[in-house]
Amino acid sequence: MSDTIISELEKNGVNTASGLEYCAGEADLYYEVLDDFATEAKTKSVSIEESKRAGNWKDYEVYVHSLKSTARMIGADRLADMALELETAAKAGDSAAIEAKHEETMNMYTSLVELIRKLRNVL
Repeated sequence: MSDTIISELEKNGVNTASGLEYCAGEADLYYEVLDDFATEAKTKSVSIEESKRAGNWKDYEVYVHSLKSTARMIGADRLADMALELETAAKAGDSAAIEAKHEETMNMYTSLVELIRKLRNVL
């Protein structure tokens, strides 16, 4: 397991121990999950943004639920918690709450994806 990757992720708020636990302690599997998280980000981000722009809270709820789940899988607990807030707001149709948290959540998501891509050489 690369100490550099782990330490950089941890410096950026990722609970790698939690992510590794999710992957049964298998470092190779954890790296695969990290790579998938980064690879799927472009499509997932577009889906989240398009559903928000359209005010389609049902789809938005599904997409941020997926973000919440995958963030939790890699140990990005703060991002997962923020996505949960968006999911809850979408379920309630609370567009004001979504507006208040959406940009910060997406910026955090983008930053984390960029870090993982850099560390793992993922496109």
